[in-house]
Amino acid sequence: MNSKLTHRLLPLSEAGVAEAGDCLEAPRGLFCLPAVVNIGVQKAGTGELQTWLGAHPLMLAHGGEVHFFDGLRPSAAMLRCGQRQRTNLRQRYARHLWHRRPLSRDNVGAAASSAMAAGAPLVRRLAYEKTPAYFDLSNPALLALEHFKSEPFECMDAVQRFLGLPPHDYRASATRNEKGLWVIGKSKSSSERRGRWDKTPPSPEVNATLHQFYAPWQRTLAELLRAHNLSLLPARPIPG
Repeated sequence: MNSKLTHRLLPLSEAGVAEAGDCLEAPRGLFCLPAVVNIGVQKAGTGELQTWLGAHPLMLAHGGEVHFFDGLRPSAAMLRCGQRQRTNLRQRYARHLWHRRPLSRDNVGAAASSAMAAGAPLVRRLAYEKTPAYFDLSNPALLALEHFKSEPFECMDAVQRFLGLPPHDYRASATRNEKGLWVIGKSKSSSERRGRWDKTPPSPEVNATLHQFYAPWQRTLAELLRAHNLSLLPARPIPG
C-alpha cells in the first residue's frame, strides 16, 4: 500500500503532472488515478482487504485484481482460459440465432481488432511500469494477513491512519463467518461463494515440494521486511 491520499481535479491537458489520487476531466467523464495500490504476495488476502476498504464512505474500491506470476508477465494459464471463453462466446452466439443466416465478417474491422489484441500485452506492461512514477515509493507499508485475520479492526485503524482517512466504525457492519473470522458482507473465502469450487487439499508430497520451491524467496522477503521495518503494526513481529 502507498499513501497519502490526494484529491485534485485537473484538466485533461495537465495529465503529465497528475499524481496518485488525482482525477482528470474528460469530455465524457473523469479519469482517476488510484490513490492507493494494494499489492499482495502469495495469497495475501488482497481481495478481503479491498472489501473492507470499499466499506469506508470516502473510499471507492476498484473491484478487480490483476495477477502476475513472474515480474510483469501475466499467468499463461489465465490467458489460455480467456481465449477459450472468447471462442465459446462466438460459437454460442452463432448456435442460438433465432434466424439462421450467415454471419458477415468485416475484414477491416477484424484486422483492426487483431492488431489491437496483439498490442494489448504491451500496453498493459507499459501501464504497470509507469504506475510507480505516480507514487512515493519511499513510503510503503506492510500489513500481514495473519495480523489482519486475528485483529481486523486494529489493522483497519492502522490502515486509515496511514492513508489519512477519518475513522470509520467497521464494527457496525462486520459479522463473523462460518470460520469465526470477521468479514464485511460475504467473505471472499466463504464456502457459499465458492460453490462448486471446493478445493482438495494437496498431498503431503506436493505441499512439501511447493514449500521447498518457495523457501529461498520466503526467507529473502522476510529478511527484507524485518530490515526495513515496514509493518503498519510495529508491535507485531513480521511472520517468517
